[in-house]
Amino acid sequence: MNEEAKQEVIVENPGGTEKSGEPEGPTPEQVQAAVDKKATDTGWQPEKEFKGDPKAWRPAEEWNKRGDELIPFIKIALKDKTAENETLKGEVATLKKKNESTEDTLQRIIKTQDAFGENQYASNIADLEVQELEAFDEGDKERFREIREEKAKIIKPEVLIPKEPDLETKATPEETEADFQRWVKDNQWFNDDPALKRAAIGAANELESNGVKINTYDFFEQAGAQVKKDFAERFTNPNQDKSNVDESSLRGGESVSDNGSKGYSDLPQAAKAVCNKMIANPRMNMTKEKYAAEYYKGDEGCTKWEIIRKSRK
Repeated sequence: MNEEAKQEVIVENPGGTEKSGEPEGPTPEQVQAAVDKKATDTGWQPEKEFKGDPKAWRPAEEWNKRGDELIPFIKIALKDKTAENETLKGEVATLKKKNESTEDTLQRIIKTQDAFGENQYASNIADLEVQELEAFDEGDKERFREIREEKAKIIKPEVLIPKEPDLETKATPEETEADFQRWVKDNQWFNDDPALKRAAIGAANELESNGVKINTYDFFEQAGAQVKKDFAERFTNPNQDKSNVDESSLRGGESVSDNGSKGYSDLPQAAKAVCNKMIANPRMNMTKEKYAAEYYKGDEGCTKWEIIRKSRK
């Protein structure tokens, strides 16, 4: 190509002025308008509209520059905050689980104390009434008065009625599905034995028709407990490999002693402390065996949910 062909082509417009073949760029006014819009979108205000300290106002260009510099740090901070929130969620779940376990222990302690407290109250009153009658027969007015005063000081134990669990709490479909899959994993017989599976579905439908709306792992545990009760021979005969049942699931995953019953060694530390205090009081006539038997009374064949409900009645 010759030199003339390489030269920029200039054409005449109808007005007679020359115009380059290259497109024109944005005008300074257009550039400023774009800068202002970007700043306005992130909270910037023109100087005339700014109501804060005049010294704190910044031009749109400076505002945008500061914002661009801060964005990476904001993203990092948000990422760290998200990770922190996930950690907190895990900690809250752990605390909730511990609180549920502690609540179960406290309810059992209250139940056990109620049982023995009522008996001890009746026994103490009966002893004093015998002494009161003897003093009356002997004409010992002073002794009679002292016994009556002592009787008046004995306070009848208050029957504590803990708050019932909220059976109307509904789980989300995702939570229900996750709980169901976990329950099936813990109860392989559901998939291994079609007859037991049908029975479990029927038990669940019956629970739902009776207004039980837990819809969580405990709901499926109740249905499973009914099946294990109706088909006890399937779960107690070691020669039948109809199901793979974890007996600890019948008792909320708690360990049992070799003879199938729980004793003092199985008690939580808080319950042991109460038991020891009662044993230390000679008038209570308490033993470790008696306390443990009352503490775990009614556990056989119950789900953990049923145990907690019984202890709250």
